[in-house]
Amino acid sequence: MKKSIFFIVIICAFLFPIISFAGNLKGPLVPCGTSTTHDCTLCDIFIMLQTIIDFITLGVFIFAPIFIAAGGIMILISADTPDRLNLGKSMIKNAIIGLVIALLAWTMINMIFNKL
Repeated sequence: MKKSIFFIVIICAFLFPIISFAGNLKGPLVPCGTSTTHDCTLCDIFIMLQTIIDFITLGVFIFAPIFIAAGGIMILISADTPDRLNLGKSMIKNAIIGLVIALLAWTMINMIFNKL
């Protein structure tokens, strides 16, 4: 258990620079109010919220496969211990459930933003 958490932390440490320099964000978090941009309006709040949601969605698509792979590795190395087998199955199940919840939440928020 401790070894798998250690490997997940190491993988995340290598992925954080990739996430921070990915360029998937549409500029700064707050798109207004500086000396070179326009004054803030109500639309800028929704642009900022959409940027945050896009960043979180990107994180979900990065971390869910990592946890699915970690669960598969736990199943592969379980050998005779049913505890590791159950842990691997629960990791995969929880990663898929989290991915589905995140995608459904993104769909609902995106529909609300499109209506506004």
